[in-house]
Amino acid sequence: MRTALVILNLVVAVASAGFFAYTFLARDHLTGLAEDYVINKTVQHATPTVEQVEATLKNPLARLAPAQIREAVQAEVDEFRRDPNAYVRALVAKGTVIEKPKHAFAEQVTKWKESIQSYFDRTLASLIRDLRIFSGTNTVAAFLAAWLASRAHGRWRWHILGVSTLRLFALGLHMYLFIDGLSFFNIVAGSRVGWSYPIVVVLTFAYLYSRIGRHVPPAPVEVKSETSAPVR
Repeated sequence: MRTALVILNLVVAVASAGFFAYTFLARDHLTGLAEDYVINKTVQHATPTVEQVEATLKNPLARLAPAQIREAVQAEVDEFRRDPNAYVRALVAKGTVIEKPKHAFAEQVTKWKESIQSYFDRTLASLIRDLRIFSGTNTVAAFLAAWLASRAHGRWRWHILGVSTLRLFALGLHMYLFIDGLSFFNIVAGSRVGWSYPIVVVLTFAYLYSRIGRHVPPAPVEVKSETSAPVR
C-alpha cells in the first residue's frame, strides 16, 4: 500500500508540475485555448453598455449630434449586434489602439471599447493566474503526500499512511470541483478562485483529519493468541 500511495501521489505531482510549467512556457497556446471562453464573458460584460448606447440613439436629443456622428455610432452598434464575438475578437486583436472620438456623443463608443479591452485583459490574466495557483498547489500538496507516505515506517506507519491518503483525497476532491464546475471554464459573474483554492484544500484536509485521521491507529493491532494451559 505504501508504494502504491507514493507512486499515485508522484504521478499527480509530476502532472501538476508539468501543467504549471506549461502556463509559463506555452502562454500563447494557453491563451488561444482560453480565448473563446474569455470572449464570451467579455460579450456578456459589454452587452448592457451597447444597449445603453442604443437607447441613447433613440433619444430625440441625439438628433442634435451631427448626422455623420450618429451614423458612425449606429454602425458600431450594428457591427456588434451582427456578431458580438467577432466584434470583440477584432477589437482586442488591435490591442490598446482605440480611435478617439471627434464628438462628445461618440465618446460612449470609445468608453465601451476601452471597457471591452480592459475586461478581456483582466479576465484572461486572472484565469491564467488561477490555473497557476491550481497547478502549483497540487504540485506541492501531492509531493508532500508522497513524502509522508514514503516515511511510513515503524510504529506510526498506519497513521502516516492515513494522513497521506486523506491529503490526497482532499486534493482530488478540489481538483474535481475546480475542473468540473467551480472556476476553470465555468466561472460565474467573473468570480475567481484565486488564493482561496490552497486555503480550502488545507481546511478540507484539516477537517478530514479531525474527523477521521486522528482516529487511525499508529500500527495494526496485533492480537495475541491465547494458548491453553497444559492438562495435568
